[in-house]
Amino acid sequence: MPLSNNQAKESDMKKLMLLVATVMSLSSIHGAEIKTEKSLSFYQDLSCFEITNIHSEDSFIRFAASEIITDLGKDVCSRVQSIESLEYGDEARSGEISAVQFGKLVESIHTLYTSEL
Repeated sequence: MPLSNNQAKESDMKKLMLLVATVMSLSSIHGAEIKTEKSLSFYQDLSCFEITNIHSEDSFIRFAASEIITDLGKDVCSRVQSIESLEYGDEARSGEISAVQFGKLVESIHTLYTSEL
């Protein structure tokens, strides 16, 4: 039986929150840090399509792309709210991942990446 829009949205949000929680708990276990090529704010300012480029020359972007696509699917970018919609105060629609949530996900992955694995 197919999921309703609300059930699908809840399922996506649960996956996203579980991924964030997992990344945060894994990163808290490790002490030493690895430096990324750029700052966290640089990566958070990238579009979903840029941060999920598995062919990027940037090792963090390749790592983040792998984590995001594995957990949220190849079509994740079609469900992420645009940054421009935030500027107009628009909320994420049903089935969308808000730009704020996606930014927090990138931050969590960055924390994991910069921790010694």
